Amino acid sequence: MGKTRWIALLIVAGLVGWSGCSTTPEPTAEEVNEQPETEEDVDDPIEQELALGSEGPAGGLIFYVDRDDEFDWSYLEAAPEGWFGEDEDPATVWGEVGVETGGAGVEIGTGMANTQAIVGQLDESAAALAAEAQINGFDDWFLPSEAEMYALYENLVRNGMGGLSPESYWSSTERNPDRAMVIGIGTGGKISGMKDQEYKIRPIRAF
Repeated sequence: MGKTRWIALLIVAGLVGWSGCSTTPEPTAEEVNEQPETEEDVDDPIEQELALGSEGPAGGLIFYVDRDDEFDWSYLEAAPEGWFGEDEDPATVWGEVGVETGGAGVEIGTGMANTQAIVGQLDESAAALAAEAQINGFDDWFLPSEAEMYALYENLVRNGMGGLSPESYWSSTERNPDRAMVIGIGTGGKISGMKDQEYKIRPIRAF
């Protein structure tokens, strides 16, 4: 076999071997960008954005976050400063002395039930004033329980936020037929006040 014929056979064999190999084409830029999102890739914007002291949907400030999923809501939001159309929060009586309403819840998560119980018993009350609030398109306000009002003090007022006056504020927690619990915003102190005394209120909402 001549040298020229031998070289020709080698070239043909190489071409046959090359044609038998398969290669995976590189993905295009469009294919790379069209990768499906996973659950890890999709973050909940509310979980990212809302923290203590941040602005809530109604324009107020977040003062409690349910990090342990104890409730069917995630946040408590205080009504924004000036919610009543005046520079300061309004002052009013808690309700009628001698009438027990059943609004005795103390802990976080009981303010709404307290408010509903009070409004069901009394036509005029601090709870009714809070429940009737219409603020920035939201109407789900209520008078905070003792613990909720204290959390507002602890997480907003003590950090210079919220715009509350350094005075006493009603909670929705009833102590007995004559008295209900009050939080001193200047110090965080808790006392029971006669229901016919006028103290300030600041509605809150849960969402």
